[in-house]
Amino acid sequence: MTIKRLITTAAVLAATLASVSLAVSNANAATVKPACSDSYVVASTPLVENGNSSWNYGYLQLWYDGCTGDNWGRLVSLVGSGNAEVSVYNTNRAGTDHCASVTIVTSGSIYSPNYNAGTQAEIYVGSALYSATVNQSGANFSDDYPGIVCQP
Repeated sequence: MTIKRLITTAAVLAATLASVSLAVSNANAATVKPACSDSYVVASTPLVENGNSSWNYGYLQLWYDGCTGDNWGRLVSLVGSGNAEVSVYNTNRAGTDHCASVTIVTSGSIYSPNYNAGTQAEIYVGSALYSATVNQSGANFSDDYPGIVCQP
């Protein structure tokens, strides 16, 4: 085999390999989904009792899952167990809530990737009422929540 023929054969093999590599790369790009983000806390606020706000009472968090597009609320009471209600809602008037007698309560979740969301919570510990609201810009409990599902 001459040197000219070896160079021509090598060039043909390189072009074929590049073509196959590009085809495999394009096929993989079509089937590989982009990575999604883990769940994270959008915002938190301390609980309020009788006009006094304190992280020592507990807190309310608005969560978001970047993989599913769901929002939910999470109430953590540091003052004890009580009758609690946590609601989550968005500017599309979707919402849900959950009631329980515990120190940590998580609302149901709502699919809300394209709407700002908020969460509101109340917990009665003895005769004291602790509450909080967390809203993304534009979300408002009285305007957006579609109705009370449960009462503490």
